[in-house]
Amino acid sequence: TQIIWTVIVFIVFFLLLALVHPAFALTNSPPIILLAFIVMALAVLVIAIVTMKFNRELKAMKQSRGGVHEADVGRLSVAGAAFSLGIANMRRRKTRTGLTALTLILLTFTVLSFTSVKSYLRSNEIRLAHRPAYDGLMLRDRSWLSLEAPTADIIANELRDKAVVSPRAWYTSADIEKELVIDITRSDDPSKSYSVNAILGLSPQEKQVMAVEEALVAGRWMEAGERDVCLLPTTVAKTLGIGPDQMGSASVRIFGTNFRVIGLLDENRLRGMDDLDGEPMTPVNYAMLRPEIIEELKRQAERRSQLGSSGAQSLLQEYKHYGPEKMAVLPYNTVLELGGTLRSIGVRYQDPSLVADEVARLMKRFALSLYAGIGNSSYLFSSVSM
Repeated sequence: TQIIWTVIVFIVFFLLLALVHPAFALTNSPPIILLAFIVMALAVLVIAIVTMKFNRELKAMKQSRGGVHEADVGRLSVAGAAFSLGIANMRRRKTRTGLTALTLILLTFTVLSFTSVKSYLRSNEIRLAHRPAYDGLMLRDRSWLSLEAPTADIIANELRDKAVVSPRAWYTSADIEKELVIDITRSDDPSKSYSVNAILGLSPQEKQVMAVEEALVAGRWMEAGERDVCLLPTTVAKTLGIGPDQMGSASVRIFGTNFRVIGLLDENRLRGMDDLDGEPMTPVNYAMLRPEIIEELKRQAERRSQLGSSGAQSLLQEYKHYGPEKMAVLPYNTVLELGGTLRSIGVRYQDPSLVADEVARLMKRFALSLYAGIGNSSYLFSSVSM
């Protein structure tokens, strides 16, 4: 009965302290305090029992061998007397007692402040001038730096029943000061060649997010599971001698691999097809930036690779993108296999009323630029780790 009442009293006082003591607000997991105390109490109890048993057996062995009997003083009585003497001294020296208590309080607060720090994300909201392309979200790094590939899978799994998630990948130059040159040649006539500077990787579900099918002047959009297909801008196709009647039969060679041409894209429509951030989905041409901006981007990329930063310090500005005539479109997974990287994620919700609530939830998890199309307004939400 005494043990049960002791446990009940302890839990009651623990709950009271949890309501008023600042340490419970500072720590991330207050129940760990209770668990630690229980473990400590059980450990002290076991150690005390083992020690008493050991001393008793040792004393019995000494008496059996030497026949010596010892007179011992009650330890509890001595401890009680020492405790009473200490209390009496504290009452007589009130100033010293107060200073000692203040020192203990400051030390405890200091230790808790350094060992129980919480990190959180602060969100900023900016209303943009342009109208949204769709009701949904777009996630990307502020400087268009690469994202971790699993990010797209995580978001797709979370929003499987709510929205269509379409990742976008780029294959561009590893050195942002230089432009990459990629040769595209006809498989049946290597003399016909065209050079582009980037490859854009899109998914089959992109047509459900952005109106990419409206940019098609011939052929069709890619389907799920297709990897060896490509879509070419009209300038590229014209230079290679590929016409609308050759969709599905003509093929081009990129990096030594043959890709069937299944569609032609109108370049003017692609130029006017801006995403929720007001910029095209085509890859960024970093070589067009000022030298000081390029150097800052290099430092941020190096710092992020070393420290695992989320890019919260990136430069937020408009970037120059490659024109459609400077790229080719391949399936998203194929671009990743070639060495491309995830750069943005488009999310279009089936129920537009969910967008605002999802923004608040996602901003707590990802320190990225998040563009949202809510009704007729576009917003930029940015999170900063604190």
